[in-house]
Amino acid sequence: MTPRSVCGIPRMRIGPVVGAGLILGLTVWSCTPSSDQIAARRDTTATLPGPPQQQNPLPPNTCRVRSTIVAIDTSFTDASSSDPCAKFPCKATVRIDEVIGYGSAFDRTLSVGQTVAVTFAYTVAPTRLTYPDMKPGLPGLEVGSSFIADVEGGAVGIGDTAPWIRVKKYTLVK
Repeated sequence: MTPRSVCGIPRMRIGPVVGAGLILGLTVWSCTPSSDQIAARRDTTATLPGPPQQQNPLPPNTCRVRSTIVAIDTSFTDASSSDPCAKFPCKATVRIDEVIGYGSAFDRTLSVGQTVAVTFAYTVAPTRLTYPDMKPGLPGLEVGSSFIADVEGGAVGIGDTAPWIRVKKYTLVK
């Protein structure tokens, strides 16, 4: 006596099920890479170049720009104060000549030709006059001076009328 079903599948349908299983198995087996293919893939991924690395990566919340001094604010608050910004100019208007790069989290976009108000942390005067012990010193800036600096940005704070930009150190461009 012949069984009418095998594993619950009617006997007439076993052939197509076995055939489909055989085709599926061969397809999966043929798509599996050989060990030579895996080794070749490892070799090529090891030699692929990654993203370009900056020579001097920028710290967070900074933007490196080449700028030119357009105007210097010469109004002082109190000449008798010991604050260097009370004796020497700290604020200037600069024109952005080139945006070299951004650090993470810099909160605005600066564009070529844009003029912005900037505060210089160590004044625009030479640091030999304001911070004589500072090494290396800064040469000072005047209207028309071109410089490269990492500028810091900040949001509008109490008493501020606009977001601020501050320059700590700079390099003169000749």
